[in-house]
Amino acid sequence: MHLPMTSLPAPLPAYVSLDAESRWHTSALQAAVVESITLPTRLRRHEAGRASFDMLETTLSNEGNRRVAAAGLSVTEASDEAAGNVQTNGHHDTRTMNGHANGEEDAREDEAPQLDMDFFPDPAVASTGGRRTANRRTHTFSSVTTLRGQPEPTDDSASIEAAYRDRMGEGPRTATYRSQLLFPALPSHPPIFPFADKPFGIKTSVSTNTAVADRIRNIEGIARRAVGIVERESLCDGLVTMAEEYDEGWSDDEEYGED
Repeated sequence: MHLPMTSLPAPLPAYVSLDAESRWHTSALQAAVVESITLPTRLRRHEAGRASFDMLETTLSNEGNRRVAAAGLSVTEASDEAAGNVQTNGHHDTRTMNGHANGEEDAREDEAPQLDMDFFPDPAVASTGGRRTANRRTHTFSSVTTLRGQPEPTDDSASIEAAYRDRMGEGPRTATYRSQLLFPALPSHPPIFPFADKPFGIKTSVSTNTAVADRIRNIEGIARRAVGIVERESLCDGLVTMAEEYDEGWSDDEEYGED
């Protein structure tokens, strides 16, 4: 899997104080994403909520065909449970909720959780200096979400797992991993978040969706104008093929225009 990441998501939420010229700041922001996305792979084998990189890739990649994913991040205060450093034997504080977004993100069934920062580089935004315009709703094929220090859901675990199994045939492949392990407030971490003196909660998501295909096509358009004729054909053909993998089994005709 490839996870392209910009050093400066646009727009930034008001709670982020970032010096765009400081590599210390921008790398710390990226580190918060990567460290949290990979948290399930670093848990001990006996801990609920653990996952291997193979498990994450299997959820996301559609048998290796969709190899590019987008990452998002939201930063929150820790839940009372996490802030109180509640520790259990692994049956409660870190829990896998495969196939369910737990409701707190208010996401549609075919969408990844809506997070505050989108880290997928967008050449259209970079060239215009503004936000991209979209004329269709983004369809999500798969997503992996990590929730750190978030309130526990009220949903029944068995119902969640049953919903996951029922949706595997036609809905998006999703997996959510929950942990009460907070993001540490280290002295070496720049004060880019409003919780400089205490650990805090994080929501991250990695997803494959139609927006990824749109941005790959944007890159292909730039390559046709900027790359020399010798390399242009093979490079652009490869990008087109990559983008087409995100159209398989999905028709977005109804997303354009109005009825």
